[in-house]
This record gives sequence, structure tokens and C-alpha cells, in this order.
Amino acid sequence: MSRLAIAEFFFIILFSKFGLILSYDDDFRPFFTYCGTNNTNIDLDSSFSKLFSDLSSKADSSNDGSATTSVNAGTPYQLNGLIMCYIDSSQDHCSQCLNFSIINASKICPGSSTATFTYGWCFLRYSPNNFIATVTFDEYPNIYRNDIKSNSTTLIETVYELMYSLRLEATNSSNFYSYGNRTDPGMNRLVYGLVQCSKDLDAISNCGLCLNYAVGNLSDFMSNEYLSIGTRLSFMSCYIRYELYPLPLLTFKSPAPAPSPAPIPGPPTRIPGAPVPIPGLPSSILSPPSIAGSSGSTTKHIVIAAISAFGALLFLSVSAVCFWRMLRTRQISTKRENGEQSGSLSRSRVKEDASLECSISGNCHVFLLSELKSATDNFSEDNRLGGGGFGSVYKGVLHDGKEIAVKRLDGGSKQGFLEFKTEVELLAKLKHRNLVKLLGYCTEKNEKLLCYEYLPSKSLDRILFATDKIKREKLSWHTRYKIIEGISSGLQYLHIESGYKIVHRDLKPENILMDEDMNPKISDFGLARLYQDHQTQMATSIIAGTYGYMAPEYAMHGMYSEKSDVYSFGILLMEIVTGRKNSSFCNNLIVYSLVSYVAQRWAQGEVEVLKDPVLEDACMSQLSRCIQIGLLCVQQNPINRPNMDAINLMLRNDSIDIPALPRIYMSRPDLLVYQYSISTTTTNSSLTTGDHSSSTEAGEAKSTDKTTAMLDHW
Repeated sequence: MSRLAIAEFFFIILFSKFGLILSYDDDFRPFFTYCGTNNTNIDLDSSFSKLFSDLSSKADSSNDGSATTSVNAGTPYQLNGLIMCYIDSSQDHCSQCLNFSIINASKICPGSSTATFTYGWCFLRYSPNNFIATVTFDEYPNIYRNDIKSNSTTLIETVYELMYSLRLEATNSSNFYSYGNRTDPGMNRLVYGLVQCSKDLDAISNCGLCLNYAVGNLSDFMSNEYLSIGTRLSFMSCYIRYELYPLPLLTFKSPAPAPSPAPIPGPPTRIPGAPVPIPGLPSSILSPPSIAGSSGSTTKHIVIAAISAFGALLFLSVSAVCFWRMLRTRQISTKRENGEQSGSLSRSRVKEDASLECSISGNCHVFLLSELKSATDNFSEDNRLGGGGFGSVYKGVLHDGKEIAVKRLDGGSKQGFLEFKTEVELLAKLKHRNLVKLLGYCTEKNEKLLCYEYLPSKSLDRILFATDKIKREKLSWHTRYKIIEGISSGLQYLHIESGYKIVHRDLKPENILMDEDMNPKISDFGLARLYQDHQTQMATSIIAGTYGYMAPEYAMHGMYSEKSDVYSFGILLMEIVTGRKNSSFCNNLIVYSLVSYVAQRWAQGEVEVLKDPVLEDACMSQLSRCIQIGLLCVQQNPINRPNMDAINLMLRNDSIDIPALPRIYMSRPDLLVYQYSISTTTTNSSLTTGDHSSSTEAGEAKSTDKTTAMLDHW
């Protein structure tokens, strides 16, 4: 056993003893994690050591567990960090959460210089980009909602009034938070609320903007269908909460004790080392046993000694079991990852490869490492096409002259062997013109290599969001509509026609590759999942994907289905039409998301302004239909989103009526935050096609019935 393993074991025991390593309670498991791409310009080990040390020291000396810092400031290697406790956490929860988040950051996001972690009691964020003192508007907040519903008809109004009054107080307070209550007439009881901004913000402007945005987002989670009696919304720059009971307020440092009064006979002298009484807890809980000579004193000491001995024995036993399991896991991991000798795979890797080859039934070629090295000129930098958190992609030419693209996964990549295996097995089974073709793979010498057909036009984002106008003009409206139809067709194949019911889970422009004729091909199936016909949705405890394209039910609760892909498709469709990325952007100092911007313009009948300025040949009727379909796809409730077969039908047949658009209304006029849902008064007649008069031909009537049945799925 290595010295490192021994040191790690005793480090875990030491920190567990003092409460710094926490149990995997929900409050200490990240509700949201974002791992950015690697930054090779930064010595991460050294920078992380400085960053976390500074944050820990500053947070410990603060009065609320919050801190910001920058290391290597003014250099290309600068790294900025922010950590804070939520004001409704206890001192113990705050301290434990801060330590837990710092200790586990580099483990959760290895090699990432940009990361965000949201826990139940605290928040950690770091990046080379200087985000300090800048408000960040999250597309999707992290929500923790009480499962108990309220039947109060006035609770929404009460909460809004309370939150807006607290917002005003917080933006005029040096504490950056506010706490208060208001009586709800419907329940005739108090509603308690708090708002909090990260202390790096300007209290008047940025803090107010974030709280405005946060309170406006409450409308998405306070519908009449589900009106919770308590909700917490956590954003990158602020935090809000309401409950029907008083909320604790964090006091990180105890106030200086008042001068001791003159001694009063009676109370026993406090034993050195005994706990200091904490306000709000019964003194009996913290009071040590009396040392005054009593008849039960000896018995109490014996009981205490016995309990202590049992506790120590239990601790050592558990530690021994943990030590054995850790050693066993390390040995297995070592065999799997480093067990190759003389060019042969380790036994565990051979088993994995065998199961991989059996599962794909010979439908995929197994390349030799020497073949792919020769094809890519030993993975030459000149042949590198791009890369990301998973590793790099290289262009190669096989000995027969065939061009290929080789994805080489990094050893520390987030895309491990499971994701690698998933992509190989799925793509070997799937054959469709709008899915990227996998030619083969290689796992020789601990490499994880995927070999694809080479697509010269690269990914959609490189053209759609290019700063070069001439490059973007290559995407004419005809080409864009063909891309939209192709992506839609590929998703329909995954969800329905393939026979496997596959959810992609990471649909975005970067994962749409283009061939020489600008035909789209969906790629990157490492996160894709199969599910059974009888299942309507699946759940996962690990949220993986790309922030901004994930459906709300997946980003917040880990629930995914084919409707999650539909949501991503809706975002992608709006990006293709507008030429804008789905990230917050400003227009005359007003902050929008792409969805709210499109919804606002649509409601005002300003469809013309939504098209990409380079589109001079756009067919406005088609463009309008695309916007309408996109808005249907991004509804909060997945049940209301159309299926991909219905979307394909609407895209390819202009005579089919699109279901009535969601009714758009402003939850607050000054926030430009919108809700939308399909009107409950929509009738089946609005889902049919053609002329609905009595003179409709028999053939058209049959088509109408078929279309109605298909569109009536949702």
C-alpha cells in the first residue's frame, strides 16, 4: 500500500473526527454542479491550493461565512473565487458545508478551471473570468420546494408583496440580506421570507437586479396546480426563500460577551471545557452532569465511561471497515487503469472490452492503436480539429485514403468508460442519415478512442455564431430549414423509429455536425440513455448536460424523458432562427433570456425582428411556424410539449394547423419575466388540418383524423 493511500486514510479519519467530512445528506450533496472546460494556461494544483486556502481563511474570519478572492491577479493565470453560506443556515451547517465544498471541488470537477457548486447551505464558484461584483442571471435556478401544497387563494399575492418589500430593504442594507414576515389572509397565519445577495455585488444596482429576477422566477413555481407552502430558489448571485415558520438566521461569530455581573451565590461553577449555552436550546441539553456529591454520581460516571468506550470501539470498527473497502477499491482501480504489461490489456479491461464487443455484435470495427496513430500523425497538433472537457478530436486519413475524425478521451475526462461504452453500443445499433456514423473504437493501452466519419463543415455553432458575417451567410434560410428538419428527423428516429426509445440529453449546436452539403448529424451520445416502453420518464442523481439547454425538470430534479430532448430542440430551433445564443443578453440595460425575448416579440407581433439579420431570403411564414413550434417545445410542463413525430409533421406540412400558442403574460411588467402554458380552452378543432367545412373531401378528412390523433399525444 502506498504512502499516499495511508495518508489519505488517516486524513479522512482525522477530518471525520472533527466533523469536516460530512455524511452524504442531501444538504451536503450538490444540487447543481457545473464543470467548465480545462484551462491549460493555469497551473491548477498550485492555483487551487492558493484559492481554497484564501477562501477558507476569509470565510472563517467573516461574520457570515462569505468570501471572495483572486489569485495570480493581473496575470494570464488569474483565478477568481467566491464562497458563501446562505443566511438561513446554522453555524455548524455553514462551517461543514464550506469545508465539504472546498475539499470536494477538484474531485467533482477534475481539471476544470471553471466550476459552480450549489449545496443546501452554501455555494462555491470559481473561474479565470472575473465575475466578482458582476451579477449572473441563471436560466434555471436551483429549487428546493416543500412537498406540501397550500389551498390558500391569497398566498401568491402575499409572498410577492413580502418578497418585494424585502428586496427593497436588502438593496439598502449593508448586510445584503433582509428577513421579515407578512400575514396571509387566506390562511390567517404569518408567512416568513428572506432574500440574500452575494456580498461582492453592488447593493443598489446589481443586487437589486438579481433579486428582481429571482422574485420574478417565483411565478414559474407558484402555479395554482402546485402551490407549495415553502420554496427556496438559489441563483449564482442571490437567494430567496419563504416558509410558514420562522427561519433561522446565521450568526457565524458570537457577539462579545457582556461584562460579568457581581457573583451571585447559588449556581454551580461552570466546568472548564463544558459547552457554552446556545440561545434557543434548553440549557438541560448542554449542561454537564452535576459534580456535587449525589447518590447517583458514581453510577452516572460508570454509564458515561461505558458509552464512551463503546463509541470508541464502534468508531475504530467502522474506520477499519472503511479502510479495508478503500484499499480494496484502490486495488481494483489500479488493476483496471494501470494493469497493462507489455502491451496487453489488464484482466478487468479485457473483460470490459469483451462485453463491449459482444454487445455490438461485430457492427463496429475495433481499430489498432497503431492504425489511429498513423492516421493522425501520432495525434499531431496540426491535425487537431477541436476539443473540450472530454479531450480532443483529430482529423486522420486511413491507409486506404478514407478521412476520419478521432475523438481521444483524456485520462481525467468526465466522460469515463461507462459513457465511452454507451456511445459505442448505441451508435453501433443506430443507423440514420441524421446521426453521426461511428466507424470504430480502440481501448488499447488504456486509451479511449472513438473513430467517426469525417465531416468537413464541423459543428453548427462554428457557423451559426461566427463573428464573420460572410461565414454566417452560408446558412441561408433554405439551409437552416433543412438543418431544422434534419435534427427533428434524427430525434424522431431516436425516440420512436429506432425501436430503442433513446434520450440524447445533450442536444446543442456544438453536437450538431455538418457534412459537405450542410446536412446535420446529431453527435456525442455519451450521455444518451435507453428506457423502456412502459416508462414515461427516468430519474438520475447526477445531472449531466449543458446549462441552458437542459429542461427544467431535468436540471432541477434529475427527471428526464424524450420531452427533455424536445425542450432542447426548442432552444436550438430558436437559436437557428435568430442567430443568437441561448444565454442572457442585454438590450438597453434590460436583461432577457432568449426564450423570454422571443416570447415577448411574438406576443407583440414583431416576428420580423426575430430573424437573423443575415437572412435576406427568409420565408416569413416558415420562420413564424418555427418560432411557434419552438415556444411549444419550451413549456415548463413536459406534458404540454409536443412529441417529435408531431413536430416533424408540423415542419413538413404547411397545411397542418399548429396548436394554439401558449398564452403569454407578464408576471411582473418591470421584470420582463413570462409564463406560458397551453390554454385549457383549446379544442380538438384547433389541432386539425385543412378546411373544416362540410365540403371537405373524404381523403382530406382521413388525413385530418390521422393528424388529430398524432398531435393529440400531448
